[in-house]
This record gives sequence, C-alpha cells and structure tokens, in this order.
Amino acid sequence: MHKKWKWLWIVVPLILVTAGGLYYSAVVKNPGSFLSQDRIINEINKQFRNGETEEILDIEYLDDRNVFVPFRSNKDQYGMAYWEWRMNEWELMMVSSSGNPVMISSNEGDPENQFIVWNLHPDDEVEKAVFYLTMERNFQVSQGEQLYTPRVQMKEEIGFEKSYGSMKMPADWSTYMKSYQQALAPEDGIPFDVFNDAFFPQPHFAYGWIPYTNQNEVAELQHTRGQSGFSSGYTETILQLNPSELESSSEES
Repeated sequence: MHKKWKWLWIVVPLILVTAGGLYYSAVVKNPGSFLSQDRIINEINKQFRNGETEEILDIEYLDDRNVFVPFRSNKDQYGMAYWEWRMNEWELMMVSSSGNPVMISSNEGDPENQFIVWNLHPDDEVEKAVFYLTMERNFQVSQGEQLYTPRVQMKEEIGFEKSYGSMKMPADWSTYMKSYQQALAPEDGIPFDVFNDAFFPQPHFAYGWIPYTNQNEVAELQHTRGQSGFSSGYTETILQLNPSELESSSEES
C-alpha cells in the first residue's frame, strides 16, 4: 500500500508538469492569429482622442510576439499603434496620434528586443533618416573606484521607401549597451552608493534622429504633428537632433 502511494506521489506531479508544459507550448507560448481590421480600428479608437481611424496602412510583425500598425485618421493625422502577445492574448500597448519615431520594447532590460517605429506624414517628403545612440561623457566614483565614460555616438542610416516603417535596434548598438551594463555591474553585487550617485550620476543612453530630404537637407516636419496618446509598455521618445549637437566626426551633412 505504501509503495502504491509512493508511486502516485511521483507519477502525478510528472503528469501535471508535462501537461502544463504542453499547454504552455501549444497555447501560451505560441501567439494566435492577429486581430481583424475591424477590431484593430475599434481598439485604437477607444484610446485615440483626436479623431477616428480612417485607414490601416499596414500590419507589420516586428517578430512573432510584437505587431506594429501605422494608421491614418479622419483628420489627416498619421499615427501608430503597437500590440504585444501577453497572457494568451494580443494586448494593445501603445497608441500615438503622432508618427514621430519611438523606441518600443517587450523587455526593457534587453536591448536586443527593442525596435524603432515611425509613421511620418507623406507630405513631409522624408527620403532617409539617421538614427543615433548617444551617451554623454561622465565621471563617477563608487566604493573608491573611479570610472570615466567617454562620449558615445553611434549611428544607423536608413532609406525610407515608405513614410512608415520599423527598424530593429542595430546589433552593434545592443552589443555595446549590453557590454556597458555588464561592465557597470559590481562583482560583489553591491550597487553604486547613494552618496556618490548624487554627485556623480550614472550616465544613460539616449536616442535621437535627423530626417533628410532627397536633397540631403534636414527635413522640416511641418505635417507630422506632436505626440499624444497612451502607452502601457516600455516606450521611449526619439528626439529630433540638430546636426550641431553631434560630434563632428559623425555629423551628417
């Protein structure tokens, strides 16, 4: 009798674990079909306060769990929305009335899962853009250790076949960011102390961009309007830079 109960205590948990694993693989792990156009429009309009969605321009899979949807409103605004597969359903993570570039991520701590998305007004006639990853020079002291961080300025140029699109974070950007994070991580697990952080704040990465016309001049975005909307995920605005803000070695002409 005791052997029978002992056998059950071993087999039953194994069955439950196996069944749970199969369910996760078949249902939770694998995203289902994306939403219909009618449902996409309805979900956007619930959050969109500056009119109603008139046209879905595209449905673009950033990967199997993240979908980018650029749209045009009945007030001629070019906005964008972003869904992520979460908890066995497609969850709306962002709606923006502006198509200015935004960095989105399904995992804030992992640069490899970050994407830049945009939906500019076609009348702005942007031919290409240069995106930048920057970090200012910094000096800090922690636990008796001095750390100098030189200025970082990395760029990625992309041509615009259409006025909307997406770009995965360049591999060299994510590699550098991850190596920098690892270099900052203390070996003993003790973070930078509060006193020194107050006087020597840790540097942070920032994203920027410059749009260009077909004449290689900085484009004036007169029709792409300011951003409003909502975001329940990790998003970061990409600020438009002035060429004078850049190091001369990487400045675009």
